[in-house]
Amino acid sequence: MNKRTCFSALLIGGMMAAAPWAFAQPAAAPAQQSASAEVVDGEVVSADPETHRVRIKHGEIKSLNMAPMTAMPYTIKDEAMFAKLKPGAKIRFTTAKIDGVYVMLTVEEVK
Repeated sequence: MNKRTCFSALLIGGMMAAAPWAFAQPAAAPAQQSASAEVVDGEVVSADPETHRVRIKHGEIKSLNMAPMTAMPYTIKDEAMFAKLKPGAKIRFTTAKIDGVYVMLTVEEVK
């Protein structure tokens, strides 16, 4: 084997050994979550248990950089929350933005 053939074989072998790292995909990012540490006062505009959605009128949520809303939709993961979410009900709640969707985490009725 001459020097040129030997060099080519080493070069190709090195490239093939490095190939798995060259084409490796980055690991999937975990679900992005931004949580509201503050408790927010609001009023239920509508609630739909079938779609797991509720619309809330509320003031500014500074921790999420959210302006006051008149009918902001939130997703409800816990179906038991719907008992407290009747249109016109005054509530206090916490929320988080998970994968681009606002999710209601906790809720309590205000008497």
